[in-house]
Parts: sequence; C-alpha cells; structure tokens
Amino acid sequence: FTTEDLVEGVENLQLLFGYDSEFNAPDPNTPGYGEVDTYEDPSSIGGNWPGIESVEVFMLVRSATRDAQYTDAKTYSLGDVTVNAQNDNFRRLLSFTSVSLRNLKLMLRGGA
Repeated sequence: FTTEDLVEGVENLQLLFGYDSEFNAPDPNTPGYGEVDTYEDPSSIGGNWPGIESVEVFMLVRSATRDAQYTDAKTYSLGDVTVNAQNDNFRRLLSFTSVSLRNLKLMLRGGA
C-alpha cells in the first residue's frame, strides 16, 4: 500500500451525523418526524443509522509553511472535539459545512 495525501495540510477532520430521534416512531405524523434533532459522532450512533439525515463536516487545515511573524494561540472547536492552541508558527483555518442527505428526506416525505 502507498499512502498519499489527498489534500495537503488537513490536520483534523471530524464528522457529526444528524438523525431524527423520532425516526422509529410508529406514526409518521409524530411532531418532528423527518427532522434532525440530534447530532452524534459515529461511535455514538448505535442503531440510529437508518435515521441519519445529515452530516456536519468540520475540517482544520494548516498552512504548509511557517510564518515567523505569527503565533497560533487559538483553540478550535470541531463539533464535539476541541483542538487546543499549538502555539506554533503555522496559520490554520477551520472550515464547516452541513450536508443534507436529500434522498432519505424525499423518501420520508413521500417524494416531495
């Protein structure tokens, strides 16, 4: 096997999966049915995988070169994970996006 970076500088990547805690409700007319109300890391999902409706993606990217004029003393919050200050000379950028798993929403809402 050969390992290769797909994107240079990615220091940390965290995913939180959003699911509907009412997914297994016997009545689809239950208030909140089909809406994300809980976000969990993959190890905490348990038997809720069928109800996953969205994914939150947190990515911490570090510059490739040091900047002697800069000290990164910031603490970063990547969902339920905190990355403490490194106090080094690398610049970092925290990026976040939320992805809706549209096909499941269409199925839950009768194709609307």
